[in-house]
Order: sequence, then C-alpha cells, then structure tokens
Amino acid sequence: MPGLIDPVPYLEQIPVQELPALPSFSTMLSRGKRSIPDSPDYGFNSFYTCLLKEFELRNLLKPLPIASICYLNDIENASDLNDKYLMRADPCFMAPDRDQLVLAQIKNLNISLPEARQFVDEINEFFNGYEEESFWTLKAITPEHWYIVSDKAINIAAIPPEKVVGQSVKSFLSNGKLLSGKNSGHWLNLFNEFQMVLHNSPTNKQRVEQGKLPVNSLWFWGAGQAVNISKVTNNTTTVYADNNFAKGLANLKGYRLQGIAESYQFAGNEDEQIIYIMDDFIRAIQNRDIFTWVGLLKQFEDQYLIPLVQELNSGKVSQVEFVSPTGTRLMVTKKQLNRWWRKKLPFYNILKNLP
Repeated sequence: MPGLIDPVPYLEQIPVQELPALPSFSTMLSRGKRSIPDSPDYGFNSFYTCLLKEFELRNLLKPLPIASICYLNDIENASDLNDKYLMRADPCFMAPDRDQLVLAQIKNLNISLPEARQFVDEINEFFNGYEEESFWTLKAITPEHWYIVSDKAINIAAIPPEKVVGQSVKSFLSNGKLLSGKNSGHWLNLFNEFQMVLHNSPTNKQRVEQGKLPVNSLWFWGAGQAVNISKVTNNTTTVYADNNFAKGLANLKGYRLQGIAESYQFAGNEDEQIIYIMDDFIRAIQNRDIFTWVGLLKQFEDQYLIPLVQELNSGKVSQVEFVSPTGTRLMVTKKQLNRWWRKKLPFYNILKNLP
C-alpha cells in the first residue's frame, strides 16, 4: 500500500481539529512493529519491484518486465511472444501549457475497443512504409492498454505514467529521464512521430466532434523481454487487486484473484493468506490532494481496519503486515495491539514525524 505508512506530505495543510480520530489506524501505528529502512526506495519503479519481491519472483524476472506481465494478464493466449520484447504504449492526453506539454490524463479517456483499434491501425499503416520500422507493431489489447511488440531488444528505461501525470513532460525530457538507455533516441523520435500521426487522425477528429478529449500521444513505459513462466496452483492465497501488473503476478503464481472489495473480506480459514494491493493513497499524494488522501483513509478505517482489529483480537487473523514500496513495513498482532503501556498517538503525529 504505497502512500499509507510513509511520511505524508501536505498533511500540515489540514488543521488538526479537522482531521478524523481514526483510533484503529492510530493504535496500529503506535503499537505495531514498524521498520524503516536507512535508505528508502523512492525510485520510479519501486512499486513494481516491491511487488516482484513480495510475490517471490524478483530473482526469476530480471530486468523488470512490466509490459510483459501486464500483457499476460490482458490476453489469454500469449504463445506468440517467444523471443519478443514488449513495451506499454498507453493512450493519453497532453495539454498545452504555455511553451510546454503537460501529461494531463492517462486513464478514463472513454475509449472504446473499436476506437482503440482504429487508432492502432492508423499508426501501423503510417509506419508500414518505413522499412527501418518493420521490426515492431502496435497492438491494442484493451481500450487503454496498448503495447509495442518488437522483434528487437528495447533497451530503454522509462518512467511509469503515474509518476508524471499532472506535470510538464519537458522537465523530464530536459534531464534525459523520460527515455534513457541504449536505443532511447530511436524510441524518443517515435514518441514524437506518434503525436504527429495522432494529430492528423480521423478517429481523433470524430472524438472531438463528439465532445471527447483527443488521444494526442502515447506513453512509452515498462519495456522488457517477454516472459513465459508456467503457472502453478495455490489455493491458500487470495489476492485482491485492481492493478494490472499485480493481477498478472497473481495469475502467474496461481493465486485466487478478486477485484478490490468495498470492505474487508473476512478470512476463510486459518491457513489462508490474504493479500490486498491498493494504490489509491499514493495516487492522491501524487496529485497533491491531501483532502482526498484523508477521505480515503477514513473510509479505509471504517471498512477495513475496524473489522481487521476485531479479527486480530478474536484470533481469526494471526498477523497483519502493511508493506510500502519504500521499504517501510508495519507488522501488527493481537499481542502488540494489547500493549496498553504504549501510548496511543494520533496517526497524524506519527506520520508527520517519521524520518
């Protein structure tokens, strides 16, 4: 759960008297065993590397194959990917802001699958005339998950879009962070050329006439070699996740997979492990929206933490562990909850004062 147990920026913007009490969260933070690394990981891909580690796949999947794992989750038969390289090329809307472009929106663009495939056909058709680009093709697997499938290695590092949304692309281009690596120049040129094709797209013209935002760029990220790991079956672990990469990892491990529920799902038996993967908190922080963060936390307290404390005290759940991609961890047991001699501090005092 990125953005939950780490220091929370902007929290001081809300007067203390306007913050909710959240007794369950405050008790867990005050009495649980919290470990903070000497060098927290705030890298662009920390969320994805953390998931690989927690799913015990980090040593098997090197380098980080984000696009490949997502692709395996988006399509049932991925047998055509032998020796291929994949890269996410997600549709987005860039908004002009004076002399720069801002990555304004990367999701919820109201794209239908037929529309997505029209866009992809237009781009592929344009580049069919260039022999030097014949080694790759663009595919729209879902309306918002598009992929470049390449016969050649894509040796670049790119920033996940959630780390850039709302910011100027120019600032990332100027310091070379947007695309970096052995053949980044080639893909940076394509990044710019795709914008030109989309600018002249008949499909975009129709969208604008319908009052929709145009798809005026694609965001390259998550490049890596295709992976094909034999799935196993594990009926003792259930994963609740909406994140595409997390769902792909759960499928590879053979875990039971469910979408995020509105409230905590009570444990079925004593041997079951339940994993929740939630990235709502970090999105609010990245959007500099501390009020939404507090609202999400109040909802999390009511719908998850209160019943979890009850489960811990009853003995139905033996241990709860919160994991942040930075490396911070918080472990809570019944014994720790009942350490009455440990003063219960308000959650906001703890999160403000974390190193």
